[in-house]
Amino acid sequence: AATTTHTGVMGDTCTDPCAWEAEIRDLYKRLRTRDPRKRAEAITTVITTLKDYAAAALARSGNESIMEFVTTHGPYMTSHAHRCPFEDVSVAFVELLEWFKTNYMLEIEAMLEMLEEDEDDASDVAVDKGDDLLVLNYPKRESRRKQSCEDCETESGSEGNTASSHSSNEKDDRQGAKLQAKTFPCSRFIPVTDIEPLLTSNPATNELYEHVFCSEGEVPNWIRVLSRKPEVTLRIYNTWETMTSTGPLPPPSRWYIALMTASLCRSEYWITKCEHAFYRAGGREELVTRGVHEDPKLAAFAQFNINLATSPWFLTPETVRHLVEIAGWTLPELVQAVAIASQMLSLCSIAKGLGLVTE
Repeated sequence: AATTTHTGVMGDTCTDPCAWEAEIRDLYKRLRTRDPRKRAEAITTVITTLKDYAAAALARSGNESIMEFVTTHGPYMTSHAHRCPFEDVSVAFVELLEWFKTNYMLEIEAMLEMLEEDEDDASDVAVDKGDDLLVLNYPKRESRRKQSCEDCETESGSEGNTASSHSSNEKDDRQGAKLQAKTFPCSRFIPVTDIEPLLTSNPATNELYEHVFCSEGEVPNWIRVLSRKPEVTLRIYNTWETMTSTGPLPPPSRWYIALMTASLCRSEYWITKCEHAFYRAGGREELVTRGVHEDPKLAAFAQFNINLATSPWFLTPETVRHLVEIAGWTLPELVQAVAIASQMLSLCSIAKGLGLVTE
């Protein structure tokens, strides 16, 4: 396929699409600031670059490149549009999504139809294989679709008669009204109206939302649902930041340990989040598709993790000694791994108890 030469925002000419992707992802981080002036500059730069990149992708190889672009950057654009506590960022990205819908929807829909045809012929991978707890327990694709439909039904039930009024007002909202971020359900049990909005006037909750967004580029549903107690939630989140702070374990290993633990708990919410984070951190696909046996060091920790989650009274000094002397773990690595697994066990309980819906 022919490549298109274009100039990046840093002023350099680039023929490699991967270089542009890395450049854009770096630009997203500039939006994570509480300084309105810096955010305004970053918004202009990011949106201009995304539009230029989409045009270059379409010129390079047509619909396939546009679909690849949407798959790569769609989640980032959506999170900045609908899960951001800064109104200027949210409004700008809502307008950007509308711009993409207007200019590229035909190409995207054509590619989606092709993908759906391929998906019907494809078989699932990385699914539950019996009682083997060393293999990640993923819901099959059809069960995910079913769960998605159940989520929609739950949301419509919680809204009651407001669904029909929302439908009747939808046309009016499109005509002349300023584009606004959508409100998506965060929980199967808790109505959206009972959750603190992202653009809140509560100082403590606003501090929580801004802190989380500046750390990871979105305010996830688990933070939203726990936001009634912002001080406690902030402490929980500060502990969770061990996933991205300095430490002896490399990021892919951290996220895979979290993914193993979420799989043990069969928490679809955290399985989805940790899987995405694992790949973003550069994790190896075979660890997900074939199981932890692909990495002897992580495989040794997997059995330890099962006991930690289900029967911690079976853990002994000999267990730790085996991991250190035979499996090649160091004590600092093991301490961080246990901290991650323990935190994930508690977060999975929160996800199930509060009925969290994946973003």
